[in-house]
Amino acid sequence: IASAGPAGLIVQVCFPGARAAVLDNLNRQREEGRLCDLSIQVQGQVFRAHRCVLAASSCY
Repeated sequence: IASAGPAGLIVQVCFPGARAAVLDNLNRQREEGRLCDLSIQVQGQVFRAHRCVLAASSCY
């Protein structure tokens, strides 16, 4: 998609399904215990996570 704006030509590139693919890959890495930034322990059970996913899901 291209349009003209005050700064000149603006080109927007869309990748359908890219969001889902990124989350799928991050989830697979988490399940395999790869590239996790942190662990959260709740009642003795440890949950590994990606910091970027937690930050993106936070309202803070």
